[in-house]
Amino acid sequence: MEEHLDVTVVGPGAMGLLVGARLIESGARVVLLGRDPGAVDLINREGILLKDETGERAVPARAVLSPSEAGRARFVAVMVKSYDTREVVPMLSGLAGADGTVFTLQNGLGNAELIVESLPPERVLAGSTSHGATRLGPNRVFHAGRGETVIGPLAPGPGGMARAEAAAGLLSAAGIECRVVSDVEPVLWKKLMVNVAINPITALTDLNNGCIIRDDNLAALLEAVVREAVAVARAAGIELDPAEEIARAKEVSEKTADNVSSMLADIRAKRPTEIEAIAGALIGEGKRLAVPTPTLSALYLMVKARERWTKS
Repeated sequence: MEEHLDVTVVGPGAMGLLVGARLIESGARVVLLGRDPGAVDLINREGILLKDETGERAVPARAVLSPSEAGRARFVAVMVKSYDTREVVPMLSGLAGADGTVFTLQNGLGNAELIVESLPPERVLAGSTSHGATRLGPNRVFHAGRGETVIGPLAPGPGGMARAEAAAGLLSAAGIECRVVSDVEPVLWKKLMVNVAINPITALTDLNNGCIIRDDNLAALLEAVVREAVAVARAAGIELDPAEEIARAKEVSEKTADNVSSMLADIRAKRPTEIEAIAGALIGEGKRLAVPTPTLSALYLMVKARERWTKS
């Protein structure tokens, strides 16, 4: 008999483990789809080891290695790194079945656009989350901080909004308070402003997020980066205020001062970073729209070089 799940989490990285564990604790039927046999085995044997302000506990969980083992789900949460999105897209229609919904809370631009290669846009949701998650091991995650989660339909209309409301209800019931918007594009760009302001700087300095508000030089660098990124967004038709986006990036740096950014975590673990989907996407849009991005380009090249040095 075909299994009917609430959620299939594609990619049990830091956010995948966190979202999966929280959903399971809320009573949702969840399976995690991974590609590392060792990690999948640990999750099945030990559960997800979730650490938060209350301590650490094991959340019993089921993980599989192939889409055929996962079954069908009402919702498919795409939690892989942005550079792996294209690889998982072909399996999404099978995981979601005839009427399931796919949503992404990934970093960077272009993920949702890739997903609609597999499903009609009215069944795809995109969003942003400020929850902090640090992966401490193959099946161990630290919930490093709480923040806002926003989700919305890729295609306008009541059908997409209904799916977004249902996804938001599921996440909110799991303690990941989620707000629904009808136009998600500005949300994704606002998230990109924060990501591009904090991730490359922390990856290059090897310091936690708070380094930016504790050092005038790094704060000035953040401001230059955000101003360039806002100029690109405006040229793309997304109206953002540079002063507001600078203030918000600094606020996130302060609120998550002790957190290790995802890009720094990738550097330390000798993994590829998401610099292409974050700074690279902005540089590409800048070229297309004739908006200069010298500071972003310098950070991009330096992070790419650090990736290479770290691997070697």
